[in-house]
Amino acid sequence: MKKRFFILALLMIMLVSSLFAVSNESLIMKGNNLYSNGNYSEALETYNQLLNSGYVSLELYYNIGNSYFKMNKIPDAILFYERAKRISPDDEDLNFNLRVANLKIVDRINEVPKLFFIEWYDSLSSLHSSSGWSYMTIVFSWLTFILLAGYFLIWNITVRKISFFASITAFLITILCIVFALQQYSKENSRDEAIIFAPSVYIKSSPDKESTDLFILHEGTKIKILDEVGNWKKIKIADGNIGWLPDKTIEII
Repeated sequence: MKKRFFILALLMIMLVSSLFAVSNESLIMKGNNLYSNGNYSEALETYNQLLNSGYVSLELYYNIGNSYFKMNKIPDAILFYERAKRISPDDEDLNFNLRVANLKIVDRINEVPKLFFIEWYDSLSSLHSSSGWSYMTIVFSWLTFILLAGYFLIWNITVRKISFFASITAFLITILCIVFALQQYSKENSRDEAIIFAPSVYIKSSPDKESTDLFILHEGTKIKILDEVGNWKKIKIADGNIGWLPDKTIEII
């Protein structure tokens, strides 16, 4: 009796899950059709139905960003492109659209140059999302196991040597993939980056509206959050400048 109940419950869960998947897919297709016909506002409403239901995907964030871009709402477009980038940092179309959107904002901030090996490391770790690096971890873990098995099971000296050194290499790559996966997971789930949504905002020297104006930023600019005091955020921009702004002027990525 219990076994039948368990099977029935499992079938019900599978049925409900498949119905939700079909519903999500149909809404995405509806939104895509509206977008293709130039009905960007209606497409956005359709995509937001999915978003409000808790559904998240690269395609959804990307399509929302495109809809906002077509409606000339650049800060919103950049926000959703950045959210999509956390899911798939190496997507070429996404990165191209994000670069185009950033050309439309007022602020031109020169990023502080990194040391070459830090730049290389960051570029390498950003090639894949955390799920991508996790998949590679599994692949190289199995490869390490197979090569070690070859070392212990094959008696040919040359093959044993090749298997041994290849297994060490595969093991080191596995460790590196784990490190990258953890790093990307931390980035994807962090809440320390935001986009400015106020048309313009003066960056203050302290969390006080009467404090000194340091510089001004405009909508669409990406900032890093360092600290918070009450309704104020301590922020840093790409050129290294630091200051404070009201949290109502930004949206967290």
